[in-house]
Amino acid sequence: MIGRSVWLKITAFAVVTVLGISYILFHYVGLGRSLLGQSYTAYVDLADSGGIFTTASVTYRGIEIGRVGEITLREGGIRATLDLNEKPRIPSDVKAIIGNGSALGEQYIDLQPQRKSGPFLGNGSVIPQSMTELPVSTEALLVSLDTLVNSV
Repeated sequence: MIGRSVWLKITAFAVVTVLGISYILFHYVGLGRSLLGQSYTAYVDLADSGGIFTTASVTYRGIEIGRVGEITLREGGIRATLDLNEKPRIPSDVKAIIGNGSALGEQYIDLQPQRKSGPFLGNGSVIPQSMTELPVSTEALLVSLDTLVNSV
């Protein structure tokens, strides 16, 4: 027969396990955003991918606010889906800059506002290609480096 203290320990372990798994599902897997409607989808049109990939980070003023979703081809470039958190509210005239997150070449999209007030991005909003900036391509970097070395 199992004693009362053993049942209490098993119950405590079960509660901690359920809370831990729930936290991981809601905050890391993104179940909370999809179930509770705490996110929306916006799009960014780019001339080139710039090395961006699905599940890459999306930041706003240096704070992660979402992830890159599906990337599709379109006339004149690509369209990347941005799965963004509901807060903070982001002005619609934002500039989308692809940056390098590390020396390994892990890209991310940084959203930089041009003003503080609305209108704001909403579900289905599109950041036009004219408001985007790509990193320097590897080819251009190597050509510039070669020119520099030859001039020395």
